[in-house]
Amino acid sequence: MRTGTWIQTMKEAVVLGSSISIMPVRVLRNDIEQGRLVAIPIRGCTLVRPLGIIHRRRKTFNQATRTFLELLRQEAALEPPPAQPPRPPLSRTR
Repeated sequence: MRTGTWIQTMKEAVVLGSSISIMPVRVLRNDIEQGRLVAIPIRGCTLVRPLGIIHRRRKTFNQATRTFLELLRQEAALEPPPAQPPRPPLSRTR
């Protein structure tokens, strides 16, 4: 499934009123400008998207690519994991 397909499906579900979603503003910009959707900023919340490096199995890289991959690995090793804010206790209402 292409990424654009599931994003469009999620946006349509929200437009139809059958869903809510957290999505990057850049993929919603046109829908917000057209008045189809409304964005509510989430203040005090930092969302982190884990990223990874993918490549073909048994791929031989040239020197420039090997250097770039090593740089990425070094940067990833230096960066501390994101701090998780404390979660408020769940409250149940009857």
